[in-house]
Amino acid sequence: MKRIQNYPVVEIHIEVDTDLILLIFIIFNLGKTSPVKLTYKKNGNRGCLRIEGKNQELIKNQDFVTVSIKDLTSSLESINVLSFLSIKLLEDSSSVPECDTNVKFLEQLNEMLDSRLQSFKVNEIDLSFRSISLSRHVLSMVVSCQSDMFKSLNIKVTDKNGKRLLDKLFSITDLSKFVEHHQIQALENFVNNELKSYKTGIDYTYKLTFSDEVKLLGQTLERNLKVKNSAPYQTQKSNTEMHLNTQQSILYDMPDLVIDRIVNLLQPKNRLDFRAVCKRFRAAVDRKSSRQRC
Repeated sequence: MKRIQNYPVVEIHIEVDTDLILLIFIIFNLGKTSPVKLTYKKNGNRGCLRIEGKNQELIKNQDFVTVSIKDLTSSLESINVLSFLSIKLLEDSSSVPECDTNVKFLEQLNEMLDSRLQSFKVNEIDLSFRSISLSRHVLSMVVSCQSDMFKSLNIKVTDKNGKRLLDKLFSITDLSKFVEHHQIQALENFVNNELKSYKTGIDYTYKLTFSDEVKLLGQTLERNLKVKNSAPYQTQKSNTEMHLNTQQSILYDMPDLVIDRIVNLLQPKNRLDFRAVCKRFRAAVDRKSSRQRC
């Protein structure tokens, strides 16, 4: 624990199983990164066994999940930014609902993140789980971080042999808008809808990756959320009227910062033309939307 508290932590990798939790802290020291591993084991009714290297400590009458969260809280006390956070939930919640370490760990992690005076910033969060029922807890954890950092969401599904069955990329304009308006349910419904074809019958692993990297490819997440949660009169419109194709969606929702970056890459004579195209297209879509509401 001293190494974690004395040197900057740049990454954290977490693995949660039925009776074991592994925390791997990647620290930066003398221009190099190195891992510090802490293992927490359930030790019958005696308490929690904490292992670091060759050292073992029995913490009597303490739950191993609670001890791991306390250590995680202590290590993150002076940290506001992480480059990478990975959480792997190895336990299949559907098979052991009466002993769900996943939910217990995520709930305590959410409480810890929500109690921070300053929102936690993470450049990339990688979340892996084996039961769709965990999506609400997983997404709540994402929301507890500074969600306006995230610019893309990658949804993947693999089978027990590691074969990739689903790989979808969505760009994000401003996820914080949905957080502020308490529309986490909409985000959960959207993710569950993408995963519903891989719900039962086979041992699946689901992975959600939120990143601050701007992706110009892929559908726009907010546009999907708006369509799926729009008013009844809107959903009765034809697909032609309600759905822009992927290229149009990307252009309409493209942040001004991205447009500026693209403009800087163009030849000077083409820069004004590109800005004009973006402006005209947005205006045309807004006019069409206004006519549809009338």
